[in-house]
Amino acid sequence: MKPADDVGSDEGIDALFDVARSRHAAGDIAGAWEAVARVAELARADGDVSALSDAALVVRRPAGSPLRASIHALAREALARTPARDPRRARLTAQVAATRDAH
Repeated sequence: MKPADDVGSDEGIDALFDVARSRHAAGDIAGAWEAVARVAELARADGDVSALSDAALVVRRPAGSPLRASIHALAREALARTPARDPRRARLTAQVAATRDAH
């Protein structure tokens, strides 16, 4: 099921975050990633660095996941765009480190 199946396109980033977090909590890493990827797409289009950073932090500890390289790329992108004083930088740095061997 794609994130668009769960929420209408007008529902926005918050609803997609809910989908992503619910799927991640249920162990559906691929489903969580689909929602995260859509959040990232919308965040880029809106220039919303905060949402992009938050999206990069939804799927944690993706050990052995075939999505690890994608998660790594998003975390690197978010880290590069997140302002220096933003407290999420520490978590983004940890996410980049945790997925480093993925690329």
